[in-house]
Formats: sequence, structure tokens, C-alpha cells
Amino acid sequence: MKIACQDTLIPEKNLQDVLQTTKELGFDGIEISGERFLNSPQKVNKALQSTDLELAVICAGHRGWLLSENKEKQRQAVHDIKKLLDYAEKFKAKGVLTPTIYGTSDYLPFPERKRSPKEDEQILIKSLNEIGNYVAAKGVYLLLEPLMRYQSHYINKLSEGIEIIEKLDNNGVKLMADTFHMNMEETDIGQSLKNAKEYLFHVHLSDSNRELPGRGHIDFIQHLKTLKTIGYDEYLSFEALIPDNPKKDLKDSLDYIQNLL
Repeated sequence: MKIACQDTLIPEKNLQDVLQTTKELGFDGIEISGERFLNSPQKVNKALQSTDLELAVICAGHRGWLLSENKEKQRQAVHDIKKLLDYAEKFKAKGVLTPTIYGTSDYLPFPERKRSPKEDEQILIKSLNEIGNYVAAKGVYLLLEPLMRYQSHYINKLSEGIEIIEKLDNNGVKLMADTFHMNMEETDIGQSLKNAKEYLFHVHLSDSNRELPGRGHIDFIQHLKTLKTIGYDEYLSFEALIPDNPKKDLKDSLDYIQNLL
């Protein structure tokens, strides 16, 4: 397994400096926000071409969501994700990750949803089939990210992601896992990872308090052991709150995880 870091955790303004610092800290790859590709593609191209640091995945950053209630925003998400998948192919990343929607939940006292769960499922499957078929021959994937119930109302667990993926007519959509969200939603994290074995293509690491690995109570020893057991050999990527002393804290957390591998 290789270890990447999200670009937002690196205390540099220029992307080329972000990549250089990421490499100097000892990471194998970088996870870059899709917003950078969409807003400044030439700058991102130049930065990535100037380094041998791998692009692990592209992290969302698109307009709208796959389950936006506004149809125009929903179509914008599909359009932007396709464009980001083209960049993922160009730079040999695993793909583009995204949740179905961020900032909604049927479990909180928000206004009543405008669509039923069945309608959400139908809309999502239609979009995922369109995207999945688009990347069928590209060798990259759309990676669905389950989010905890306080951030999203649809697909909170790995099993729910698997259920959707198994209803698609293509092989272009896979799954990713996030230890922070799993700590909230999964009854048995180890068993959930085992059940997701054939679908799992990316993993986010952050602790129970959303800080860097090693600063909360998540059992990374056991979970990394489980990933080894199922033969997972894709990227582990740090996604966390920005630490007080980014370079030192990132290096300490990286050393912690590397010692467990």
C-alpha cells in the first residue's frame, strides 16, 4: 500500500510547492481537489509534469452533486466529473472520488426531502451508468464515497454503496472508504472492509476526531491488518483537519502509519 496526502493539508500556496513538500515529507502520492483542475488546468498540468510524485486520485471539487435537487446542478456534476475523469486518465490516477451529495440528511431536522429514496436511487443509477460507460475503456473509475448521516442522506455505509454498484450496467464505478465516516456508521469496520473487497479502490485515513491518524481512538493497527488480509494494494490517503504544525504533524502521522504497514 502507498500513502498519499490531500493537497489542502500541505501549507503551500503554489501547487508546485505543494507537490515538492509532499514528496519531501515522504508521501508516495498526492490527492488533488477537482476544483484546481476545473479552474486552473494549465497550472495543474505544469505542476504535475514537473514532478514524479504520483496523482493518487482527484477529489470531487465539481459543481453540483449527483443527487442535487436542482436538475441543472445535477447535470453540471455529471459533466464536471466526466471532465475530471479525463484528467485522471491523463495523469494515470485511479480515478475521481465523490459522495452522492454533501450537506443533507434525512436524519436531521432539515426540510423534508423533495424526492423519495426510490427516486434518488433511480436518478443516481442513471447518472452512474452514464459516467461508468463513459470511462469503460479509460482505465479509471468514479469512486463513490459513503459519508456519515450528518453530512449526507444517501449512501452512508459501504454496503449501501455496494448495493448501488451491483445494479449498474458497467464496471466503471467503484467504492472508497473513509475511516472517520466508517467509525460513525459501520457496525463492524473490519467486516465491512472484507465485504467490500472487490469494490474497494481507495481509502481515506483520519482519526475519530477528524484529525490525522494517531490522534484519536480509531484502531488503525487492526484496520490496516484487515486491508492487508483482503489484498488491498491501492492508496491510503490522509484527509483530516489542518493540523497546528502541518509539516511536523504530517510527518509524525506518516511515520506512525508506515510503521504499521
